[in-house]
Amino acid sequence: MMVVRDLSYQVVIFPMLSPVCFSSFSVLASLLLFHRIICNLVFEYIYIYCNLQYIGKTQTQLERRINGHRSDVRCKKEPITSDEHFRLPDHNFDRDARFTIIEQAIVERDKGDMANFLMTIEDNWILRLKTLPGYGLNEKLNFPNRSTGILSI
Repeated sequence: MMVVRDLSYQVVIFPMLSPVCFSSFSVLASLLLFHRIICNLVFEYIYIYCNLQYIGKTQTQLERRINGHRSDVRCKKEPITSDEHFRLPDHNFDRDARFTIIEQAIVERDKGDMANFLMTIEDNWILRLKTLPGYGLNEKLNFPNRSTGILSI
């Protein structure tokens, strides 16, 4: 396992075919990951002091997406719930946010198909890790009418 460290965030990158365990606060489960990630991925972002989770996706490098969250916490007038949480007193994104890459879409697709595919994977993880309101920081599912919690490819 290689940990990329910067003063502003921490990301864990897992080597290919070397299983690494990650845990979920919501469902009290541990899961094994077997892949190396670069882009087209789904990630978990945890606020470590509140044990609140958010599942997100990105078609770009995770570093760019993390910087987007950081900017939204600081600057966006109406940020998403997960970013707004870090505006509460004694909350600090740079100090307390932890990102874990949990799945990569490795099938070649055009940009539009990849976006829909990632949203489907994201919905699967949102349901699996119970990160909707009341349990986590995701506001809603991307496809509420077709999400069953089981990913079909």
